[in-house]
Amino acid sequence: MSTTGHKTWPKLTSRDEFRFLAEQALKRSTGDHTLVSLHDQHSGTTRFANNQIVQNVDTRRGSLSVTVAFGRRRGTAGTTDFTAGAVQETVTRATQIAHLSPDDPEYLPPVEPQPYMTPPTTRAETAAAGPARRLEYTNEAIGQCRMENLGAAGIVSSSIATVGVAASTGLFAHEERTDARFSLTAQAGEATGWSAAAHRPIDHLRVQERTLTAIDKAKRGLEVRELPPGCYTVILEPAAVAGLWSSLLWMLDAKSYEKGTSAFSGKLGQLIVDKRLTLRNLPAHEDLLGIGFTADG
Repeated sequence: MSTTGHKTWPKLTSRDEFRFLAEQALKRSTGDHTLVSLHDQHSGTTRFANNQIVQNVDTRRGSLSVTVAFGRRRGTAGTTDFTAGAVQETVTRATQIAHLSPDDPEYLPPVEPQPYMTPPTTRAETAAAGPARRLEYTNEAIGQCRMENLGAAGIVSSSIATVGVAASTGLFAHEERTDARFSLTAQAGEATGWSAAAHRPIDHLRVQERTLTAIDKAKRGLEVRELPPGCYTVILEPAAVAGLWSSLLWMLDAKSYEKGTSAFSGKLGQLIVDKRLTLRNLPAHEDLLGIGFTADG
């Protein structure tokens, strides 16, 4: 046990350790293609409601997934046991599943070795944040709401993870990722105010500022009045705009476009939204939680 009273977990799987595990799986596999994915995470969450803490959890969860393919038949198996024997047994199970599976017409082999960009996926202050830091932020939010005679409910969470992918094609990638989140709903009678943030560095959550924003919304919610039907200019918050456009972003994929199942099929090169709206993919932006690669490479 640590001096702070919470359990000291083993270190996350390093680059060299993942390379060793991946090599064990790749050597064991007899498939045409093999893909190994790692996700090893240490996370903590503090939940609060009615101006009091209701849950404080600290967890460690690691998993290794192996996909083996014979032609277009593939099988996937996973394990939380990172010993050599368990990894080899996982490969055996994935192989058995592949032999029993029908052909997948949409299967694609793993990508070849390639360079990946290195977005800012990890911050030391978030990696070091433990229960005490999360409780500090929780108490700050609750205290601000109590001063205004409001109720507070929400979460404070932080996590650090190591993620990796390796394949029989020679592909290999590994990176560390941190994540910090804060969400608060301030209750003022029948009115509520909400604010939230998610960043790599926990210092960027700006808990006091977000709390005051939620409090202000709750107070203004007590002054609502009915408006007659008509056309009004409405200014939406970033979160509301993101919610409206998220469904569109998921629809902008080449697969459904080529199959003709997309509402945008046949509109390549055409303007589909107001020209004042620009959508960009910016994984290197420090506030967008971008990653260097996915579980498929």
